[in-house]
Order: sequence, then structure tokens, then C-alpha cells
Amino acid sequence: MIDINKIKKNVKNYLDEKRYNHVERVAKCAVELAKTYNVDVEKVEASAWLHDVAKFFDLSVMIDLTKGKYPEVEDKMSKSTAVLHGFAGAEFVRQNYELFGIDDEEILDGIKYHTIGKANMNTLAKIIYLSDAIEEGRSWEGVETARELAKTDLDKAIKFEIEEKLKYLLSKDSIIHPNIIKFRNSIIANQL
Repeated sequence: MIDINKIKKNVKNYLDEKRYNHVERVAKCAVELAKTYNVDVEKVEASAWLHDVAKFFDLSVMIDLTKGKYPEVEDKMSKSTAVLHGFAGAEFVRQNYELFGIDDEEILDGIKYHTIGKANMNTLAKIIYLSDAIEEGRSWEGVETARELAKTDLDKAIKFEIEEKLKYLLSKDSIIHPNIIKFRNSIIANQL
């Protein structure tokens, strides 16, 4: 049994108030989506509460936590807190069972892949990914469309969100992690 209250209490030690409020909104959104898509609500809620646990870790700590464990973030372009905090968070949660009581791989995948996704993600991880992007505090152009799509078609909502994210990243001449492209492509391939 997952102790959500213990998770909430302990995760608060690693987040500032603004980030904690974001995590709370992600958890609310994720629970709603879990109910819609018949996914284990308790697991989804745990993953949502923990998805940003490593958000404020120093980059060097994130690198130490992930080194040699996740080939997809070993390259130079992945050495940023934006990319690494999900992977570092999953590893931190795994290493600190006494704080969070989590060793379930499905929950850890939700934490790990919430920023860059991956091909053929499980539904729990997809819910965390999308909830992080569409929680009620988010205001990017198109978020209302993504929220509406999420009510009836999780994959369409994610595909829409990814495409909006790609437009933004391209407009900023930003590096785009290959996982996000693979994630989008796997959604399209699964619709064929």
C-alpha cells in the first residue's frame, strides 16, 4: 500500500512553495486522468507527487545519480537540469525507499520520463507527462485544446502537446532531445 501522506510530507522538503503547488496541481490533474483511463489512481498519484522531487538538485548531483544508469541521457546535450531532473528524481526515490516507500517501476517511469518521454510509454507515464504540461497553472498557447483532448483521447492530447512544444523549441533554436521525437512517432505508429 502506498502512503500518499508520507510522500506529500517528505517531498515538501525538496521543493519550494511554488513548485510544491505545481506538483499538487499535477497530482490533481493526473488523478482525474487516471480515473478517465482506468489506471491505478494510487500509483498515478504517487508518481505525480514525486515527479519533480529532484527539480532543485544541483546538476552535479543529478549527473551522479544517473551516471551509467540511463544511456539516453549520457550524451552532452542531456546534461541539463531540465532533462535530467526526471531521471535523477526516479533514482533518488528508488534509493530512498524509507522516505517515499516506492520501488514500483511503473511509478518510477512516470517520474523518469515526465519531461522528454520515450517511445511506447505506459499509460501511467503518459498521464504524468501530460498532467505536468496541462495542469491548471499552465498557460501556454494551446493548453486549453490539450485539456479538452485529454478528456477523450490521451494520445491525441499528448501528440498535440508535443507538436506545440516542438514549435516553441524550434522558434528558440533549442536542442530537442531525441526521446521526444521517438515519443511522438510511437504515438503516430500506434494509431496506424
